Amino acid sequence: MRVRSEKEKWAQVVLVSAASVLVSLVATHFVSPAGLNWVSVWPATLVPLMIAPFASLWAGNMILALHRSNLRLEHLLLHDSMTGLLNRTAFFDLFEAGHQNVGGTVLMLDIDSFKSINDTYGHQVGDSVIRLVTDVMSETARPFGEIARLGGEEFAMFFPNLPVTKGRDLAETIRCAIEKTALDAGPDTISCTISIGAGYRHDNEPIDAALNRADKALYRAKSKGRNRVEVSETQPSEPAS
Repeated sequence: MRVRSEKEKWAQVVLVSAASVLVSLVATHFVSPAGLNWVSVWPATLVPLMIAPFASLWAGNMILALHRSNLRLEHLLLHDSMTGLLNRTAFFDLFEAGHQNVGGTVLMLDIDSFKSINDTYGHQVGDSVIRLVTDVMSETARPFGEIARLGGEEFAMFFPNLPVTKGRDLAETIRCAIEKTALDAGPDTISCTISIGAGYRHDNEPIDAALNRADKALYRAKSKGRNRVEVSETQPSEPAS
């Protein structure tokens, strides 16, 4: 029996206990010379009730603990340990499963001058900046889309069924929110900005192709002075709404 919650655990205890009593009564009926009577029914009922609930409760706790450990392991395998966002593997897996046939806006995002932040304030402050940016993106973008940390200070987003024109507006909202947010790092207050490239992914299109277009737009945003949103110049036509 699968045990994935406290409710299922206690259901197992009740089921196993009831089954144990039933088996005991049936066995007593066939094995006891006197059969099942008022004298034999009490030990046939009480003995399994003294053992089965505790044994099944112990087993249920073990199975539930294993299930929770598996969930934690699965979460660790699919999420970035620092930010809790999807990792690169999990993000790409989205397009092999639920989002395979779904088009939408793809964003590539990169924290501006992040190396300078690390060099000036240290990696611990740099990590705090990444978490701060993650919080702002999550508050602004969810539950509309999926967010992943691809590595370092680079992120990706996918917004199903969202035209790239509206995706650009959402990217601008994210950019403005991050620009207005500051990190209190002891005696210093650290502000940061982010550059964003946007592209459109067609149904069944390999996500690599859409990300490549968004990445080129991101590079253009960087080359134009950072802290801006650019849309892919090689954007394929979107389906009519």
